[in-house]
Amino acid sequence: MRYKIVLYILCLICFNQLVSQSVRNQVDLDSIQLYRKYSKDKLTFSEQKRLSFAERARIMSKEIQIDTTLINSNRRISTIYWELGYYDLFKKINIENLNLSEKVRDSISLGKANYNLGVYFREKTLIIDSAYYYFHKAEKIYRGLNERLEIVHVLLEIAAIQRDEKDFTGSEVTSVEAISLLEGLDQTTNIRKYKSFFYNNLGLVFGEMEQYDESIFYYKKAINLQENLPGDNVEAIEKSRNNLALSYKNSGKYELALKIYKQILDNKSLLSERPGVYAVV
Repeated sequence: MRYKIVLYILCLICFNQLVSQSVRNQVDLDSIQLYRKYSKDKLTFSEQKRLSFAERARIMSKEIQIDTTLINSNRRISTIYWELGYYDLFKKINIENLNLSEKVRDSISLGKANYNLGVYFREKTLIIDSAYYYFHKAEKIYRGLNERLEIVHVLLEIAAIQRDEKDFTGSEVTSVEAISLLEGLDQTTNIRKYKSFFYNNLGLVFGEMEQYDESIFYYKKAINLQENLPGDNVEAIEKSRNNLALSYKNSGKYELALKIYKQILDNKSLLSERPGVYAVV
């Protein structure tokens, strides 16, 4: 009888400890989610304050030792590192997430970490081979998951790399495939915006190949989409218009080129807001 009582007490203690740990973990998880939420609030908090919230979420995530929670907290702080220009930390945290995602077989997070590393190597180190390597890995993962929009994000980067590396045919094929994928999705504002990116890229590609009629055709498609998107799209429209004017100029259609350049210069705030663009125009 005494043995049964002791065993019962031990079981009760263990149960209470498990319940207490579970409650503590839930409280910590709630706090972590709150810190992540605050780290996104650009209207209320300064950049450094948002970073401190993201750091706190990451520290707490490491303490409770739940890999999936740590992965999500790493993704949050990764975004802030990029925004603040802490590119070495951005690289480091994404390599950590790469390893964690492989460990727990989280394909979505694995794709995101590969994509982020591709962006880092393309934009901040100009090591194109490494950028292409990580983008290709991300593309393969997203294709396996049939995540069409994520595939499109990667294809935009790959198309740009191909264009910059003078693989114009490759960039054209990649862009056309991406547009085809986008056509199969609901035509939301975001989808139409991405279509305009690929049309603009096709304009650049055909311009480089001196096929100016095709270049002009795609720039016009990009501008038409941009002009019909909600919100402030002036900068994107001016960029595509400048590209369109360049194709007109290179094809000898100088009056049409001048007309477009003058349209861009009608923006009286251009000089103060984007003096580099003003100088180019």
